[in-house]
Amino acid sequence: MTEEEKQRYLEETAEACIGDLLRIGIPAVRPERFEINHRARKRFGQCRRERFPGGFTVSVMAALLEEGHEDALRSVLLHELLHTCPGCMNHGARWKRYAAKAGKELGVDLKRTNSFREYGLAETEADPRKKAVKHLFVCVGCGAEIPRVRESVFTKNYRKYRCAKCGGTFRKIF
Repeated sequence: MTEEEKQRYLEETAEACIGDLLRIGIPAVRPERFEINHRARKRFGQCRRERFPGGFTVSVMAALLEEGHEDALRSVLLHELLHTCPGCMNHGARWKRYAAKAGKELGVDLKRTNSFREYGLAETEADPRKKAVKHLFVCVGCGAEIPRVRESVFTKNYRKYRCAKCGGTFRKIF
């Protein structure tokens, strides 16, 4: 999908979410802009109040626009759009009340925070800097796992090292 297609998909999904919220009586405000955040590593979405009156910008993590993450995108957009309601820029009582109502009537679990696992994402999808583990060691004594991305003195000579927790030896898994 091109960048323009992703932007159009984001805006169409957001419009549908706004329509859903307004239909069930939640006073969401249509944001001025929707942005794709390519730098987000931990934040799925953000709603910012702009200087102009009543203006908001909603941004979402780029990984949510990939195929197969439609439910996660909808959930994040609904969460962020609730912040456009009067008195809901935080996760206070009013925001929680609207989130409960939207969750019940739209069939979405809206919480203050979610994890990558709950959205069906691997952390490496959101953060291309995260490298896959290439070496994994386990302490024979206590079971502590030692993952390593790169080869190092430890990965080459792990038999010479002892576990800091229990003093046990290490076994290489891969």
